[in-house]
Amino acid sequence: MNFPIHQQLRMWLALSGLMSLLFLVPTLSAQVSAPDFLCVSNDTLRWTPATNTCGPFNAYLVFGSNQPAGPYSLLATITNPGQTSFFNASAGSQTWYYYLQSDHTCPGQTRLSSDTLDNRIPLAGPIRRVSVEGGGVIINWDPSPSPETFAYVLNRITSSGNLIVDTIFGANNLSYTDFLANPDDKSESYFVLALDACGNKSLVGEAHNTVFLTTTSPTACQAAIGLNWNAYQGWPQGVARYEVFAAANGGTPTLVGQSTSISFSYDQINDGENVCLYVEAVANGSGLRARSNQTCQTIQITQPIRRIDLLVADVDPSGNVILEWLWNPAATLTSAEANRFRPGNDAAATIGINVTGPLTATNTLTDANPPAGAGFRYLIIGRDGCGNTVNSNSVFTLALSGQAAGDGFNQLSWASYTHDLLSTLSYDLIKINSSGNESIAYTGGAETLNFADPVDVLSAEECCYYLRARVSLTDADGKTYERSIRSNRVCLSQPVRLYVPNVFAPEGINRVFKPQTPTESILSYSLDIYDRWGGQVFRSENIDQGWNGDRKGEPMPQGTYLYHIVLKQTNGQSLETTGTVALIR
Repeated sequence: MNFPIHQQLRMWLALSGLMSLLFLVPTLSAQVSAPDFLCVSNDTLRWTPATNTCGPFNAYLVFGSNQPAGPYSLLATITNPGQTSFFNASAGSQTWYYYLQSDHTCPGQTRLSSDTLDNRIPLAGPIRRVSVEGGGVIINWDPSPSPETFAYVLNRITSSGNLIVDTIFGANNLSYTDFLANPDDKSESYFVLALDACGNKSLVGEAHNTVFLTTTSPTACQAAIGLNWNAYQGWPQGVARYEVFAAANGGTPTLVGQSTSISFSYDQINDGENVCLYVEAVANGSGLRARSNQTCQTIQITQPIRRIDLLVADVDPSGNVILEWLWNPAATLTSAEANRFRPGNDAAATIGINVTGPLTATNTLTDANPPAGAGFRYLIIGRDGCGNTVNSNSVFTLALSGQAAGDGFNQLSWASYTHDLLSTLSYDLIKINSSGNESIAYTGGAETLNFADPVDVLSAEECCYYLRARVSLTDADGKTYERSIRSNRVCLSQPVRLYVPNVFAPEGINRVFKPQTPTESILSYSLDIYDRWGGQVFRSENIDQGWNGDRKGEPMPQGTYLYHIVLKQTNGQSLETTGTVALIR
């Protein structure tokens, strides 16, 4: 039993032997509670009395008005404490609004008012959604705006009439799961009524129905499940879209597509999988969701080839091109090939791929000794047992080119690397010296496509280079692959530079005709001098030995003489030149 606060305090003091201190505890103030106003039925008001112990009962006061905001007038003073109803004989056909008070002799106490109720039937809160979940149909609705509502009556619409599913007591109990429905066999429809203590029921509100999903099975070479369902009915602004969810082999359902119609074709299926599907209707405006029943089936198809991801075309140190790609190893492939295209040429060279035996998800193929050049384009083509043909994305080999211009720099440049799956890219230019040692000549991002490498012009050493691209590739499933890709190899040597004088004077300052070169690595050299009649007057095979103007110890006369020089460096570069030189006496 609950006691007022001041009574509880007095009882506690008595039990504690402290009754002598009661004069220190003031009597706590209370309020005069109103009757519990239950409902109005045909202008008969019904209530239950309130418990007020602050003073003697005088009367129940009934107030009424034709307007919800008043003014309210006193309609009746009921002095019988046992009376719990009142009929307003003057109500007529008008809408009336009422509230109640309890009148007790409680000086200084505030008299509280009950809820204000009208003489109309209660209003039902609209259904928010009906959704097939957990083996039943979940029905959610908004609370009734009528304060007299104390329960809801849930109805299911059947072919033989409306069936009362249950009465849900409590104005704020707004959800119910109907486990006796058959949402796996048909669409189920519901409406909710508001109920007050007088037995008044609201009018029937907007009915909502479940989404009933049916599916068709794929055939051997038509690898798709057909989905069809009825439209969800009941939302004021209609359905924005339907979302399709699928789960394979007991996995977590994931969103696989959406539709604004009531059908969908799901083709991401694999042979032998057990696939379960359901549909969710999404409401316009509110975003509320209502789920359909779930259907499951085991797939029996000829596994198609759907996608081929060509990752890289990598050039190995021998000049071979290594292709790496991904495909579905469960696909029933009948043939596959790699196609190579020259830059700017649509004619393809075909390289067969063996598809006998078990397939693997990750695959490689070597294009041995491709033609000279760089920047080849590759793609993979696969064909399955149902005649489907799928092309991979195109991938290019890295294309490096260079020139030794004789200015002390090797000029290297490369084409911008492109890839359909590319997410990040950077470059390293690798330099190889004559001993085969490698070093990084340049490192940079995707925006730089050239580099000038300084070299020793006095050396005939050949420098070789290749480009390395460091890439991140992201496939359609969001999986990332880190790869390092190599280009073709480019070897450069600074050109032979030879300085030949056009005049000399044996008795002057420039006494010997001798060509000069800054290159120290000379493999072979020859210098021949001829007179104007074609007679040979001098020969040397030592670049340090020049012509002093004599022939066999005899001075040659002043005039113009023809020279022929052949020079070959240790790096394989050679130079052959012919010209004239004037001998002055």
